[in-house]
Amino acid sequence: MLNIIGRFIYDVLKKLSVWIRSVFVSVFALIMICFVFFLILGLIVNSASTSSNLSTVSEKIIQNNNVSDKIALVSLTGVIVSENQNSILSSTDNVITPNLFREVLAKAKSDPQVKAIVFDINSPGGSPVASDRIYEQIVDFKNNTQKPVVFLMGDLAASGAYYIASSADFIVANPSTLTGSIGVIMETYNLEDLYKKIGVSKNTFKQGEYKDILNDSREITDQERKIIDSLNENTYNLFIKRVADGRKMTIEQVKLLANGLIYSGSQAKDNGLIDSLGNMDEAFYQAKSLANIQDYQIVEYNTGSVWNDLFSSVRIPDIYSLIQALPFLPKTYLVQK
Repeated sequence: MLNIIGRFIYDVLKKLSVWIRSVFVSVFALIMICFVFFLILGLIVNSASTSSNLSTVSEKIIQNNNVSDKIALVSLTGVIVSENQNSILSSTDNVITPNLFREVLAKAKSDPQVKAIVFDINSPGGSPVASDRIYEQIVDFKNNTQKPVVFLMGDLAASGAYYIASSADFIVANPSTLTGSIGVIMETYNLEDLYKKIGVSKNTFKQGEYKDILNDSREITDQERKIIDSLNENTYNLFIKRVADGRKMTIEQVKLLANGLIYSGSQAKDNGLIDSLGNMDEAFYQAKSLANIQDYQIVEYNTGSVWNDLFSSVRIPDIYSLIQALPFLPKTYLVQK
């Protein structure tokens, strides 16, 4: 009797294990099919986005006073980068790019009813090249349209974020905002001892004495340090010049503040880095005053594409972002670490 019961249980468990295994294989196969489908669709979308003008700036009225004049509001959040990888496999949120500014400023320029634009920024900074491109776009927009630009700083608007904000006609910050951090940083790693410890030998084949500068398998030479310092100094001097031009300060005045320190909004006001303390109401009041208008409606600009809106819930990082996040790659930042 026990043998019969034991064999029955064995047969049941055996059939159950086969069923579970088949279900697991089926689910895994379904997941892989879905992954490949979305990967192919993402490549198609990316190709379509680059070949046609799918990227749009939508406008939403958030305060309508039954008047024609408008003040445009643009929210900026995240790190400043040169280019966002447009794909359904990557998020367009939490990045600030020159292309975003190009589209927003073009829309504001083409709309005669837009009398001013307010940028609400919350960013630690980012790429010095992207920051400078955005700075120049804002300056060109102001010169070509005579429409005032106001920046409203959120929790953080430091380094590269302050770089681009300094191009504005007026800067508003909360007393507790963290801003400033005028400086440049480049980081790399010396993993020579680690490689030795784990038994890894890295071979480098190069043509050109400095082709392997910042090689992570050896100590940086004194000459290489001078070269890197010179590169950083060039970026640093451009940063200072941009701030001086935007804030109508002398180079010497900016240099006294350009030591990498962050400042509260109140401290920034005392040092001439911003114009007034306040929040959204203050920013719109200053925009209205600079535009010399009385009543206005507030419209919010939202950027993106029809594809990004459709797949906005997908949050898989793209390969480019993953590579850029690798700690051993040397990068130059205008960012508050």
